[in-house]
Order: sequence, then C-alpha cells, then structure tokens
Amino acid sequence: MAKLVKKKKKLRLEGFAAVLLFFASVCYVSSSLFLRTYNNSLSARQQSVSRDIAALQTENDALKIEVQSLSTRDRVTGIAAEDGMTQNQGNIVTIAKAGE
Repeated sequence: MAKLVKKKKKLRLEGFAAVLLFFASVCYVSSSLFLRTYNNSLSARQQSVSRDIAALQTENDALKIEVQSLSTRDRVTGIAAEDGMTQNQGNIVTIAKAGE
C-alpha cells in the first residue's frame, strides 16, 4: 500500500509580497482620502476664522473712532457746562516731561 503524504503548503515569497502590496495600497488610498478630507475641513475653518477676525477688526476700528469722538475736549466741556460747571483757570496745572 502506498503511503499518502500530505504536503504543507508553503507560503511563497511572491504570495506574501502580493498580500503585503495589497494591504499597503489599501492603507495608502484610505489615508490619502482621510487626509484630503481633513485638509479641506481645516481650510474651511481657517477661512471662517479669517472672516471673523476681519469683522472684529472693523468693529474695533469703529469703536476706537467712537471713543475718540466721545473723549474730545469740546464734548467734555459742553457736558460740564450743561451741568452748571465752569472751568477755573487757576486750578489747571501743566506737567511737562523732564528735559523739555
């Protein structure tokens, strides 16, 4: 009687390389798609923040102009005059920087 000999299949180097190449390709494609999507979302968020910054800078500039107009000497003197206050020239002291 003939003996049956079972041969174990050996994983050949070519088969292993093909499987490794397939998994590497899948990982490359999936990471590429993920990174492209993430990059697009970051770009959209950057544009949104840039718009917000520009709007806030415009608002700050408008508020600075308003503060300057509200703090003029003529306006302060006018409000004081409406309340019955007068300016006493004897109480005004001018302080100069040293060396001037």
